[in-house]
Amino acid sequence: MSVNHKSILAYMRLFRLPNLFTVPGDPVAGFLLASGGTLSPQLLPLGAAALALYMAGLALNDVVDRRKDAELRPNRPIPSGAVSPRMATTLAVLGFVTGDLLAFAAGGWRTLLAALALTGLILLYNLALKRYPFPGSLCMGCCRAGSVFLGASCFGTANVATLGLMAFMVVYIASLTAAAFDEEHKTRADLGAFALPAVLALTAAAAALLLPWPPPGQMLCAALALAIALCDSLRSTLRLHRGTISVPANIGQHIRALILVQGAAAAYALALPYDILAVVDFGLLWLVAQRAGARFYGS
Repeated sequence: MSVNHKSILAYMRLFRLPNLFTVPGDPVAGFLLASGGTLSPQLLPLGAAALALYMAGLALNDVVDRRKDAELRPNRPIPSGAVSPRMATTLAVLGFVTGDLLAFAAGGWRTLLAALALTGLILLYNLALKRYPFPGSLCMGCCRAGSVFLGASCFGTANVATLGLMAFMVVYIASLTAAAFDEEHKTRADLGAFALPAVLALTAAAAALLLPWPPPGQMLCAALALAIALCDSLRSTLRLHRGTISVPANIGQHIRALILVQGAAAAYALALPYDILAVVDFGLLWLVAQRAGARFYGS
């Protein structure tokens, strides 16, 4: 059976291809911070588990929103007929099951419980809270923090650095979700859009003040990744404020900034030369996501 090119593109849009690059780094960063920079084969199934759960949530999101999308975004995969609601629901169920099983394979019962908690948060957001700006945004932030904790759960605990990254995820993703709420009726930025670069800047300052300083090389690598994320965030917000990019494009740009934050967390945890490799690898992943974002919206 031949594969239809348009069908492939439809599924790429369903799963918001640029966003997928931002997901595996969550549990990887959580694992590295909680373990003090231990590299392990567990990182692969942990990243795959987070990705499967994220994709399941995206598919379920479009199933739940199919009537609203038919009115406001008729070119989305489900209302356009490119993907059936039944297929999207099937993919969501398979994603949840696969993600939970991969989590169990990575770290046993503790990691499975963390994955089940994350699954519950994703279901709560999509089925109950997404239509309400404040609780929905907060729940989405907790989902991303839960993705970080998925990696830390292998050790049954989370240290100060891991908790700090989780707190950042809650605030940043909640702000991002609130900015994206009712985005189809927005054309330019309001003052709230500047909360995103502000959160990044405050995170960098808080990390420098509150966390133990690693060796200079690790600190420099982490600071470099955060500086690039902050500069790109400011650039995207200013472009939105001037009306030169759309709200969905700006949201996608800020979602992709998470890759650089994950790289900073990995560099903070890893010793030389792995801190340099972490920044290079996450930086390359960010560039690939940027290229994908030029064709597919992340929001």
